[in-house]
Amino acid sequence: MDTRIISVSFGSNQHTTVKAREQYSYGQELLFSNIELPDVFDVYFATSPYDGAIKVVGENNVVKIPDDFFTTSDPIICYLLVHDNATDGRMKYTVKIPIEKRPEPIDMDLTPVERDIVTDAIATLQSATAHVEELAEQVSENLAVTEENVATTNANVEQSASNAELALQYAENANEYANTASAKADLAETYKADAERSKQETIAIVDDFRLEIEDAKSDIDSKVDTASTHVESAKSYAKSASDKADLAETYKSEAEQSKQETESIVENFRTEISNAKSDINGKVNQANTYANNAKGFADNAEASANEAESSANLAKETVRDWIEEGSGKIVTVAVSGMSPKINAVHNTVYVCGEVLSLDFTPCTDGVCDVIFTSGTTPTLLTMPDSVRMPKNFTVLDNRTYEINILNGIYGVVTSWA
Repeated sequence: MDTRIISVSFGSNQHTTVKAREQYSYGQELLFSNIELPDVFDVYFATSPYDGAIKVVGENNVVKIPDDFFTTSDPIICYLLVHDNATDGRMKYTVKIPIEKRPEPIDMDLTPVERDIVTDAIATLQSATAHVEELAEQVSENLAVTEENVATTNANVEQSASNAELALQYAENANEYANTASAKADLAETYKADAERSKQETIAIVDDFRLEIEDAKSDIDSKVDTASTHVESAKSYAKSASDKADLAETYKSEAEQSKQETESIVENFRTEISNAKSDINGKVNQANTYANNAKGFADNAEASANEAESSANLAKETVRDWIEEGSGKIVTVAVSGMSPKINAVHNTVYVCGEVLSLDFTPCTDGVCDVIFTSGTTPTLLTMPDSVRMPKNFTVLDNRTYEINILNGIYGVVTSWA
């Protein structure tokens, strides 16, 4: 955006104050954006409501501020009278422009080309300053995002701690289940011992009946029946004891399986906690990386601004040296052909027509210019790698370009359709 254009918009009333301008900042213009103006309109400028005002004609919403108002540090007051169809009258708008006082710049008698070089260098410095401010805003936004990520990471840490406590509770419950299963296994062992004792008692009873049969053969039939009954009961007891023993083995196996599952659950929770800690450390490292990258962007932006300022100062000093030495005369050379190759000398402007390609080697000290037109096919421009051109500079079709190069290094581009 052209820094010499002051954008003006009005809110709910007809009075506004714009950003201050420096004293001696000649060539300033006002651009009105949210009021309806005729193609041609009158604006009045003054430094006091009581002094006489100077009328200036504006066109297409733009009016130039007379340079005389920038020779002092008095605020500039602009009056704009607009016809109001709704009230069949005139609306009066007022714009106040504060002026920041500064020393008067040195008046140098520069040629138009030299003045353009210095002006473009100053514009490049101002653009770099705006770029630094934009990068500073991006750094602030990145830092805010980083702080938000850190807050999220802290919340994840608290959630992981809560999950760990829940895992410990699950482990305690699993231990209780294992203890219950162990108690059931002990009870099964008791049942198995009871069955074995019952079996032994049954064997003893059978032996007693056998003795009684031998002693009392007369009652053999009845005692045989009785013995048979006892034998069947003994078999039933034995089967019951065997079933209880099998059940005890089942309980024991289930208890062992439950214990193994409990150990597996605890181990899985330990793994999840370890993974959560690793993920948290990774996010913290990532946040630190974002912060370091943001600082690097700011440092690079500051270096770019310093380099632009050095380029502008060097251009100004070089022009002043030429004037003092009396060698500041510019020579114009017409160049023909569709693909010229130029080895430039200082203080020379090379004027080409429409070219398909241009091989331009600038002078190593002083200033040299080249002017050429790019047709429907963009011109193929070739220059040494040492020339520093504006960032993202590309030759487009159907445009005329003027390239100024200082000391074979610093390039400034102006183009028009």
